[in-house]
Amino acid sequence: MSLVQEFNSLFAPMDKKYCHIFHFISMFYFFIMIGAILHFLFLFKDINRNKNFIFSSIIVILTIGVNYIYNRLLFNMCQ
Repeated sequence: MSLVQEFNSLFAPMDKKYCHIFHFISMFYFFIMIGAILHFLFLFKDINRNKNFIFSSIIVILTIGVNYIYNRLLFNMCQ
């Protein structure tokens, strides 16, 4: 095989048997997002001391949420 064929096979569409990977990744992100939301709620105990952490926690929750939706979308497209 030539280098171009190897490169193309590396980025070729995957078989349907790999759809469960997207399901497990989306479940992983969902549980991480629940943990991040719980951590975010605990930061409100001492709001004056945790103002910077609250803002960064919002960014983390949004990032994890986007990754969750992205993987759910890929799983649904794969079905």
